[in-house]
This record gives sequence, C-alpha cells and structure tokens, in this order.
Amino acid sequence: MDDLLTTLQDQAGMLRELIRSSEEQQQALVHLRADELEKITQKQTELLLLMQQKERLRWHILNADLGINRQDAPRATLSELLGTMQDYEQEMYGPIRNELATLLARLQQLNNTNRLLAQRARNSTSHILDFMRDNVSICNVKI
Repeated sequence: MDDLLTTLQDQAGMLRELIRSSEEQQQALVHLRADELEKITQKQTELLLLMQQKERLRWHILNADLGINRQDAPRATLSELLGTMQDYEQEMYGPIRNELATLLARLQQLNNTNRLLAQRARNSTSHILDFMRDNVSICNVKI
C-alpha cells in the first residue's frame, strides 16, 4: 500500500507542475507570445508522457497489491477504494484523494480558459486576415 501512496503523491506533484505550466500557457495566450507557447506545449507533452507512465504504474500496483484485475484497474477510483479500506488507511489516503480532486478541478478550469483564449486568438487572426484580403488597401497603400 505504500507504493500506491507514493505513486499518488508523485501524480499530485506532476499535476501541480502541469498546473504551473498551464498558468504560464494562459499568460502566453493573453499576451500572444507564440514562441513561449511552443516551449510550454513541448514541456506539457513531456509531462503528460511521464504522467501516463505513472498512471500505468498505479494500475500495476492496484493489480499486484490489491488484486484488482487488469481490466478494472484503469477504472478504479481512489474514492471507490477508500470505501473498502480500514480506518487508518482512509486517514492516509483521504488527504491525497482530496488534494488530487482539487488539483484536477483547477487543471480543468485552466484548460477550459486556455482553450477559450486560444479560440479567441485564432478568431482574431482570422478576422485580421479576412480584413486584409477583402480590403486590398489601407490608408491608400495597396497591400
């Protein structure tokens, strides 16, 4: 069970890092810094790959230590597991469950906002290009 707790704590740390990265992404989107966006996206991709590996480790631990079959392990939630644990285990795992829920909610919020900002930036660029295409001269200067 210690392996599971360590894995969950590692996942929480990765989520905190992804949140920091998403906050940086938000600032880059607000200020239209395309060069920063590319670096941030690359960093997020690398972090997501590491998180995927950690998630597979969690599935393995659930299978090996708790006897949850391989098909059910990916769908097993910590909330469900808490219901089957002894009181002392619930005291150990309850705080990390709450932290993960809070971190995931924050990440979801940031992702929604960033998606909206990216869409607005794309629309703004499209409007500018449409304007320039339709109006071949600006201030009597032919474009």
